Amino acid sequence: MIDKFSWNLTPSSLFYVGLFVATFLLHFLSVSYVVGGVLYLGWRQALARESSSLGVGISRIVRDWMPFMLSVAITLGVAPLLFIQIVYPKHFYTANLLLAWRWMLVIPALICGFYLLYVIKTSYFERASRGLRMAVLAFTCACFLFVGASWSADHILQQLDMYWPHMYFDTNALGVLMPFAAVRATVWLGAMLLSFPMLIAWQNLWIPAAVDDDPNRMMKGLKWIVRSGLLLGAAGLLAMREPMIMSDWEHLRSPLFQWMLGLIAGFGLVYWLCWERMKTLPDSALKLLLPTFFLILGGIAGAVAREINRMGSIGLSHHQKWMEEAAGIGGMWLFILFVLINAILIGYCIRLVSRRIQNPVER
Repeated sequence: MIDKFSWNLTPSSLFYVGLFVATFLLHFLSVSYVVGGVLYLGWRQALARESSSLGVGISRIVRDWMPFMLSVAITLGVAPLLFIQIVYPKHFYTANLLLAWRWMLVIPALICGFYLLYVIKTSYFERASRGLRMAVLAFTCACFLFVGASWSADHILQQLDMYWPHMYFDTNALGVLMPFAAVRATVWLGAMLLSFPMLIAWQNLWIPAAVDDDPNRMMKGLKWIVRSGLLLGAAGLLAMREPMIMSDWEHLRSPLFQWMLGLIAGFGLVYWLCWERMKTLPDSALKLLLPTFFLILGGIAGAVAREINRMGSIGLSHHQKWMEEAAGIGGMWLFILFVLINAILIGYCIRLVSRRIQNPVER
């Protein structure tokens, strides 16, 4: 029974897979703030009666924090990027090469998105016409969605090794990835939208300036973000049951994967109900513990299901020796040291940004 749930992996292999999942979750939360923030600003601009609603409340906070949070996301993305090269070296590198220029476009897309976040932060953007603001927000969102779609295509291509020869000789064969990538991207975009309001709620505890907006309108916006995330996530999970998807992903029928999908759905529904009961943003950490708990459980279940999905089609038995050798090299204390250094630096940066937002005169 233990071997069934550990996929017959050695302790070293389980250690690397576990670290990969944990570091991915941290990276995912910071990405959720950026993607959710851009979509929230677009929603406010599209529905607000006034010409601009970017200078108050959550909108102002999100605009100030998004460039920093993208930097955090990129920093936290280094660890899972390194671990994936240890756990899935052959399949990861092959997928990168087969995607070719489509994979390389991730870098310019990130650069454009990063600088556009600084444009969104400026007072010039706040004074611009509604049409121009919507165009900038749409292009910024498109940059990050393209990055997510590229990672989804890379993830799918790692698993469909039976198509590698066809894709090597005919790049048009990459079209076979689109249904799989669309399903995966839909699920994770929904998860990002579900996570964003909770990150805002915690941020509001130490930056109370976020409440200078109309509380009813602010909560309405956050609730619609949660509802949108729930609908997107549910649509993606249901699409996984399509015959075309399950024909190539036979491991989706495994009891363990189905169990994880059930947990994800259950945690997501409870999390949504917690938000529907809120009238205003909670003013204490105690009131946020329950929805945060279910969000974390849902995130863990989603990340585990993601790796079950991948390990079901990529046998890791032939990678065991590789991971054993990597574990024998050492360097764990150095890794922990740099984790602590980065955590301290990120915490210090968060404190600086918080102080500047709470004291706008200094700006």
